[in-house]
Amino acid sequence: MEIKEMESKMSSIGREIQKLKAEEREIEKYIVLSKQEKLRPLVGMTFKAGKTYFAITDVPQKEIRMNGVAFNPYQIPAIFVVEGKEDTVKIKEDCVFSHAVSSDDVKAKIRSEYEEIPTSVFKEKLEWAFQEIRNATNVYEKE
Repeated sequence: MEIKEMESKMSSIGREIQKLKAEEREIEKYIVLSKQEKLRPLVGMTFKAGKTYFAITDVPQKEIRMNGVAFNPYQIPAIFVVEGKEDTVKIKEDCVFSHAVSSDDVKAKIRSEYEEIPTSVFKEKLEWAFQEIRNATNVYEKE
């Protein structure tokens, strides 16, 4: 095989690779959107796990990284109220881990993993946490 024939063959292979990568990106996009839509009914649900209360705030999002795009449908964004030791309190944004996306009924699956609570209970805990933070801040203002 001559160099011209090899270069032509490599060019042909390169075009085929680009075509397949474009098709792969379209399939990946469809899968991500499908999983996000499947998990959307969880947004707004509230739960308790031990001394941790949390509300689901969004569906998992794609992350762009140096080596490509990452998507983990098992990490669901939430806001947490955590009662710590010695009356410390934390409000944080993080992800809750759930296998809900693997189930036909996402709500039933997450309910089997965590204790669901009324939204009003979560709001009370969140307001309590804010008040605890206000109280702690007021101590420093008096000094």
